[in-house]
Amino acid sequence: MAYVIYCEDRNPGQLSRIAADATERDKHLHGTMQYHEITESEFNDLKNNVKNASGWDGTNIIYKNTSPINCAEGLENYLTMLKKDITRFLKKDYGYSTSHWQTYLDYLNTVDTSTINFPIDSWEKYCSDNSITFYSLLQKP
Repeated sequence: MAYVIYCEDRNPGQLSRIAADATERDKHLHGTMQYHEITESEFNDLKNNVKNASGWDGTNIIYKNTSPINCAEGLENYLTMLKKDITRFLKKDYGYSTSHWQTYLDYLNTVDTSTINFPIDSWEKYCSDNSITFYSLLQKP
């Protein structure tokens, strides 16, 4: 079972993180963090950034489709944001290995957007469809 993780003063529709399983979930739980079970399909939609959580009806998370990326410039802007966020994340010592994030960042620094046919549903979905190892920012501890 997969999970969304959120602050206690929020609801699952305002998620903070996602986790593929209980082991990953437990790495994210600290302070007032709470969690809610989701299906593997819902997890993949969030991880692949084709949907995001837009609300909570008291029982279920409400999902909204994300907008596709239509051009190289849009993708380049998104990749720049990803690289900055991952770089900030890697500067902290978490007490466990983050080498897989460094490997992903190294890959992001080599992406040639001119080789990609647009539109794409999302960068993460593009990676998933093309067997490229990637991590969603929602998976950061």
